[in-house]
Amino acid sequence: MNNIAIIGTGYWGTIVLKNLRLLTKKKIFVYDKNKDNLRNIKKKIPNIVLIKKIENIYLNEKIKNIFLITPPGQNYQLLKKLILYKKNIFVEKPFLKKTNEANKILKLLKKSKTIFMVGYVYLFNQNILKIKKIIQNKELGKILFIKSQRENLGPIRTDVDCNYDLASHDISIISYLLNSKLKFTKVLKHKILNNKNTDISSIKLKSNNTDIEITTSWLNPEKVRKLIIIGSKKMLLFDEINSNNQIKIYNKYATYPPLRKLGKIIFSKIPKIYFGNFKVIKIKNTTSPLQNEIKHFKNSINKKTTPLTNINFSLNILKLLEKINNH
Repeated sequence: MNNIAIIGTGYWGTIVLKNLRLLTKKKIFVYDKNKDNLRNIKKKIPNIVLIKKIENIYLNEKIKNIFLITPPGQNYQLLKKLILYKKNIFVEKPFLKKTNEANKILKLLKKSKTIFMVGYVYLFNQNILKIKKIIQNKELGKILFIKSQRENLGPIRTDVDCNYDLASHDISIISYLLNSKLKFTKVLKHKILNNKNTDISSIKLKSNNTDIEITTSWLNPEKVRKLIIIGSKKMLLFDEINSNNQIKIYNKYATYPPLRKLGKIIFSKIPKIYFGNFKVIKIKNTTSPLQNEIKHFKNSINKKTTPLTNINFSLNILKLLEKINNH
């Protein structure tokens, strides 16, 4: 990978920069229009080159690879410029807020030979990759229902709502696991803090015969990151917060004793819960999803291949988010 520039050093931009520094010895040029961010990042991360004017990134032919970690509302003009100057671009999800802008970027990319990738970090998480294999191997049977919960207490964003911020992760994960586009059916939105942005949401989607529910919230006292998959044979739970037993596969259902065995007061009987064969799926030698994602971008550049999370994959998610936003 040639020299790298990162544009945007907020919370996530700083994390990306730290991982880039671990993965490459090449020069990393850093730009942020917030000068305080630049001064702080210089203290935290050694051997980086601060850029005062973004034009110096555009015009520097030695800088071929750009990591754009800026709010989606700012990205359209930045992306147009970067494509014009033939830069390879990694941009953090959801990358844009409007599909008409994304369609224009798609047209520009078709004329360009640059590599374009959107950062959906969960698709490079080894747990998600394992779950995809479990589904492909039909261990769960037919997938009947998927529920995803992504809830926490902040951080609350002002540029997008909780669906663009949080549900975009789950839409990307489920679309990847099922290898299909998701169809929007219904959404319940709550605007608790103000009338502008949704901060609690419940989305109903469908993929062929699979019903899907995604709940997101910035206002949950507890951090919840769960994915529940109900198949015709077995059920799977992915609990990201449970560091020891993140993936569980089990069969669980309620059975009642025969009526002849019940006492006089039938309705006092408690149903017996039967636990089927329970197993925990362990992932050995886990690696950083973010580093896996960065390596994928690097490999796509070196081999001139299309990234997994390319413009078309990301555009489908953006279209779905726009439908949700408009309801």
